[in-house]
Amino acid sequence: MSQFNEVLQPIICDAYTEPTQHWLIEKGRPPEKVQERREACYYYRPPGRSTGRTEADDVGTRVPLTFVNEIRQRVKAWREAGYPGATGVTAELLAYWHRLDRERRLFFCQREAIETVIFLVEARDDFRQGVTVPREEAGAFVRYACKMATGSGKTAVMAGLAAWSILNKVADRGDRRFSDAVLVVCPNVTIRDRLEELKPERGEASVYRIRDLVPAHLMADLRKGHVVVTNWHALAPQDLNQVGGVGARVVKRGQESDTAVVARVLGREVGGKGNILVLNDEAHHAYRIRQTDDPATAENGDVDELADADRREATVWIEGLDRIQRARGINLCVDLSATPFYLHRTGNDPGRPFPWIVSDFGLIDAIESGLVKIPQLPVQDVTGAEIPAYFNVWKWIVEQKLTAGERGGRRGQVKPEAVLRWAQQPIAQLAGLWRDDFKRWSREAAEGKRPPVPPVFIVVCRDTRLAKVVYEWITGEGETPPPVDEFKNPDGREYTVRVDSRVVEDLATGVAKSDESRRLRFVLATIGKTAWPGGSPSAEYLDLVEDLNRKAVEHGRPRIDPTIPPGRDVRCIVSVAMLTEGWDATTVTHIVGLRPFESQLLCEQVIGRGLRRSQYHDLTVEEVAKVYGVPFELIPLKATPGTPTPPPRVHHVHALSPERDHQEITFPRVDGYTYRITAQVLVAWDRVPELRLDPSEIPDETLVKALTTDR
Repeated sequence: MSQFNEVLQPIICDAYTEPTQHWLIEKGRPPEKVQERREACYYYRPPGRSTGRTEADDVGTRVPLTFVNEIRQRVKAWREAGYPGATGVTAELLAYWHRLDRERRLFFCQREAIETVIFLVEARDDFRQGVTVPREEAGAFVRYACKMATGSGKTAVMAGLAAWSILNKVADRGDRRFSDAVLVVCPNVTIRDRLEELKPERGEASVYRIRDLVPAHLMADLRKGHVVVTNWHALAPQDLNQVGGVGARVVKRGQESDTAVVARVLGREVGGKGNILVLNDEAHHAYRIRQTDDPATAENGDVDELADADRREATVWIEGLDRIQRARGINLCVDLSATPFYLHRTGNDPGRPFPWIVSDFGLIDAIESGLVKIPQLPVQDVTGAEIPAYFNVWKWIVEQKLTAGERGGRRGQVKPEAVLRWAQQPIAQLAGLWRDDFKRWSREAAEGKRPPVPPVFIVVCRDTRLAKVVYEWITGEGETPPPVDEFKNPDGREYTVRVDSRVVEDLATGVAKSDESRRLRFVLATIGKTAWPGGSPSAEYLDLVEDLNRKAVEHGRPRIDPTIPPGRDVRCIVSVAMLTEGWDATTVTHIVGLRPFESQLLCEQVIGRGLRRSQYHDLTVEEVAKVYGVPFELIPLKATPGTPTPPPRVHHVHALSPERDHQEITFPRVDGYTYRITAQVLVAWDRVPELRLDPSEIPDETLVKALTTDR
């Protein structure tokens, strides 16, 4: 099998400069290092052809992203020419972002994504000649999609684009190319809360200053603009017959009008402003459904319990933007996503990219630049088979191990107990490797070399029924012994958590239907964290813990300490489908896929959020995630080393007070510079024209009073 592409050094590029080399990976040939940047492309496999099934299965047809490659060259030429056509504000921002002495330099992929959008708006006409970005459909608003791998820094790109638009609009109110009203739409409340840092009114606590994206002297102008952050659920018209969530029988007002929806979403701060700049985060959720087919059944007969929710999300999201277009007008819509491709059962050609993609920095590019963890996949086993069994665990179990009755037929349900019987071995095998890492992390934490948090093991299941039996077995509640004792939940300690599809939906909307769903939201948000973000738990969590502790006392269970992040000690997560977007745990080390995979796109979506690095100050340090059952193909895999890469050295800095207070060094915060002219300046008064001031012609005093009808 040619898809196993082990290389000793996957990281071969500098994340801060344009890539100059890449790993060329082709079927039947060993990986080859090529001394040029990778061409933007994707691999298309027609629907119905499985991934990683037999040797005859190829990885699909390589299709260049011709439009992206053309724009990439145009942008590069524009950059090298000094950005002709750019406004003074834009030129200042671009120079600021390119400074080599920045404390927090922007990755090249971040700068290129921002530059590409600016190019399409501002570049001189001769640079943009013949460049026409395809529309989603005739009459639709303009969309530009930036394809950026998970972990490559989409938030900074959104912040840069918001600042560029607002500051240009403030500088020239008559220029309709820009907008000072920005709407950011994201898939769930977890991301929404995190993206609050995009609001300029946060000042020094905003992303613009924390990441040094806007000079201090421009912050006052930036605060003249408005950034609204919302999740897609807010775009749905509200039922005006609801009073406190209960249907009102007396008043029949129907649903909100388009104008009312837009006014509610944009809020009072934006007021009646139009010409909105829209930034879609995780924009692969925002697409138009072309036909009504069976949303719940895949082509292989598997029932996808999240399909209906996916279709509703896409419909509400795109129809909400259509309402904004009709009511206020959308100046430009920028989509950001690691996987801007059409999915199955949407009426579009599944596996094809959005036609309006204008820049591309994918997962392979991110691996080669050191921006994400490097996957390690099964490449050989004792059976000697061309494809190792655990490369695609689901296919191996369902097609080779289960009986016809256990498979349940085309429209039947695969029996979860039967799947677990065969899945126990690959899970236990990978859990044994996890235990080795767990012991090593514990030892290094005791020596002060890393934070005292455990590595995280993830099992991604097909549906809730399977997740339930897997969870029971892993935690020792099943009929057979668990894979490792460290995953048990003893004496009220929670080392393993289960996240079902219902919980995923609750986490997305922020409207939890139970205390357990609310609690899981905080658990997932704090996995791998030794302290609460901001230093203390939120008021919402304190109220929740008070309710849970009251119940714990009644039932004789241990009380919860609200000062400890509830996800700090979590070691294992059993999840349905994929982990929710916005989940940014950096301690994931082992992943098992226990579900069908219809495409390489789905492989990346399922575990992409498990590939975030634990640190970014030294991108040459390789970080690895071991993966079973997620059949990635055509990516450079990290060859298994003899010894693990040591963690980055942790330096602890302690303040010695009061004995060294006299040695304190303070640094002023410089907001600007004043230049003193030391040379002598002479004025030729005989050449200064005369200016006569006549009070009878130019009044120097005016009396005003309130408007009154008195005569």
